Amino acid sequence: MRLNAEGLAKQLNSNALLPLYLVSGNEPLLMQESVDLIHAAAQKQGFIENTVVQVEAPFKLDLLQELTVNLSLFAEKRRLELRCGDKLPAELTAWLQNYAAQSEQYQDLCLIVTTGKLSAQQQKAKWWTALEQKGAVVTIWEVDLQQYPRWLDQRLATQNLRLTPAARQLLIEQSEGNLLASTQILAKLALMHTGKVIDVAEVEPLLANHAHYDLFDLSSQVLLGNAKRSLRILRQLQHEEEAILILWVLSKEIKTLLQIHTQKHHAPLAQIYRNLGIWEKRQQEIEPALRRLSLAQLYQCLEACAEIDLLCKGLKEGNVWFALKQLVLSLTRGFSHRLTSNVAGVAGVGRCAAAVQTQ
Repeated sequence: MRLNAEGLAKQLNSNALLPLYLVSGNEPLLMQESVDLIHAAAQKQGFIENTVVQVEAPFKLDLLQELTVNLSLFAEKRRLELRCGDKLPAELTAWLQNYAAQSEQYQDLCLIVTTGKLSAQQQKAKWWTALEQKGAVVTIWEVDLQQYPRWLDQRLATQNLRLTPAARQLLIEQSEGNLLASTQILAKLALMHTGKVIDVAEVEPLLANHAHYDLFDLSSQVLLGNAKRSLRILRQLQHEEEAILILWVLSKEIKTLLQIHTQKHHAPLAQIYRNLGIWEKRQQEIEPALRRLSLAQLYQCLEACAEIDLLCKGLKEGNVWFALKQLVLSLTRGFSHRLTSNVAGVAGVGRCAAAVQTQ
């Protein structure tokens, strides 16, 4: 059967423990909570002993054979958790398919397999279908920014916490959909402010300890076109990173977009992504930027990068952080902020085009 996180909780509450569970997804907190539910339900039904196997390359089946084939007739009920990444070794998928076919023989074993997010193609594989037929495949969906307020309200209700509207809004804005950080903050609030309405002054200090971004968070939000979040990340990075490193990350994204734009009339996007080594998650970030930014706008942004480079090196006067802010706005909103009155002319576009061809 196929389940989501809520469906898994209902299935386990029915006391009908299945012989095997596959839990996949990219949200660590919700993944762990789902796995914990399975372990708790299995323990209640006498599956006391637990063995965890970290699946890494090169992978050998010897240990799994030992843990499953050599079960004693009088052995205690046991749990076996296999922790895998996004790509499962062929030997393991073949073993899983065979195990599912013979799962009736392993009534004293509860198998729990965890993986990263599986592709649509992986979900059509024979081993995946076998697990679905004999057990449960549980897909943990990421909570996006639109769904986050609902998720937060559910957690607040579960922990009997009451926030003022301003405090709730602040938590939504500043936590950036980070479920783990939000859970930690709510746990602290539950300890500190039991039974009272919590205001902004009590939430703000906790947020300061959790809000942390890196250069790649900035590039992701810029590509997605989230101007407000991008500027917030840039403000934090101003105190943590050198301007030249931020410029390097942004200019690298601009050059990648230019390469795709110049090639997309000669080859399918899928082929271009393969040639450039752009994986699926990055494709989802890049495609909004491709739709938003024209070739001319990207050339103008690359010209702006050359101007900011001079500011970073002290070869030109100006405020480098203001210039980076203008560049971020140009990339997220799809129009150009010129740093000087003579930036991004026809000659500049020509120079940028030549630079892209040499990458």
